[in-house]
Amino acid sequence: METIDINVKFILIKIKIYLFIYLKIEGMTCASCVNKIENNLSKIPGITSVSVVLLTNRGRIQYDSSIIGPRDILKYITVNSFLLTNKIIFLFF
Repeated sequence: METIDINVKFILIKIKIYLFIYLKIEGMTCASCVNKIENNLSKIPGITSVSVVLLTNRGRIQYDSSIIGPRDILKYITVNSFLLTNKIIFLFF
């Protein structure tokens, strides 16, 4: 009987899945409102990009689903109330 040495290496690959939340936002009147929303949302851990368009009153949030979820994002918005003057009227995924 012959003995064979086998060298096996395991590589752990972490896959990040980026998802999007789309918001319709009321009450924005200027570019300053857009900047405030984008800057504050970008500070939340797990959010990878934020884009708000004044003309269409819409926002898009890209997030890492392994770090944060939509409920956490909306809870953060509500608790920190930086969108208090810009009422979110609906959310879709």
